[in-house]
Amino acid sequence: MPMREPGIEGCSFGSSTITDFCPLGQYGTFGDCTDCPTGTWAPVGITAGEECVACEAGKFSPEGAAACSDTNSPPAGITISNASIDENKPAGTPIGVFSTLDPDAWQTHVYSIEQNPDDAFYVIGETLYSNEPFDREVRSAYVVMIRSTDPFGAYVNQDFNITINDVNEPPTAIWLDCGNGPGPGPCDLLDSAPADTHVGSLSAVDPDVGQSHTFSIMAIISDAAYFRISGQDLMVDKTIDFEEKAELQIYIQVSDGSLTFSRQFEFNVVDVNESPTAIWLDCGAAVGPGICSVLEGTVVGSAIGTLNAVDPDAGQSHTFTIVGMGPSPYFRIEGN
Repeated sequence: MPMREPGIEGCSFGSSTITDFCPLGQYGTFGDCTDCPTGTWAPVGITAGEECVACEAGKFSPEGAAACSDTNSPPAGITISNASIDENKPAGTPIGVFSTLDPDAWQTHVYSIEQNPDDAFYVIGETLYSNEPFDREVRSAYVVMIRSTDPFGAYVNQDFNITINDVNEPPTAIWLDCGNGPGPGPCDLLDSAPADTHVGSLSAVDPDVGQSHTFSIMAIISDAAYFRISGQDLMVDKTIDFEEKAELQIYIQVSDGSLTFSRQFEFNVVDVNESPTAIWLDCGAAVGPGICSVLEGTVVGSAIGTLNAVDPDAGQSHTFTIVGMGPSPYFRIEGN
């Protein structure tokens, strides 16, 4: 039999050289050799059909090792490619990718979560994912403990501070305080309320505490002509008339400078008794404020004309009396 020379890929036999052997740490057929797996090793000469040799208990080897070692260095630390996520991102959003600092640079590592507040995160492979949408206004950061374990069970734990980034969110509501506290309405308006009457104070509900807001009336309903906004105050801009409209509706929009919210507000116009505005006398020719003629000799009790009142409150009944006629009354009123 030919003698194998250590470290020589092949052996001599007469004038022929057999080159089927793989180099140290590999197996297969020379020219098509493969590294031995982690935890095994190979001397020169492992050929096709043969296997790499497993390390003895307590010994370790990287992939493609030519020998086993008595020591395995534990991981020294963990890094993450990114440690923040925007609020409101959906569950399953990737946050960052882990890598491990290990003296045994050839080793691969398995990552797991050891401390996970509110079960807010999970790990798949080397990536940290969110397990819920986050709300910056509720919580701004989480501390999560990650473990990295090498192929031989040595591990390192490390805390990571995952920051929730604040993003601008739109206002979610508009309240109108008409005197009974902020709310969605409806509010009451008195009939005949003139322009510049204060209706109520506007306020916005916004997840982003401390933002300033601008209010405006949307010109999508004709009733918008009855109102205007001054700062945060809703004002009457046109005299309110119950006889014209008993209910009013407007749309108000609030903006935080970039995002908006709008909603409808309703107003009940409360009717109030208004004074008659005129008296007409129908003397037979026309109804109006004109002068009527009375014939000389007209007997007592003769009807001169019929009285009518002009009143913004339609349907009201009226009583007529004579005032300021002097000491010699020529007239009296019966009904109208």
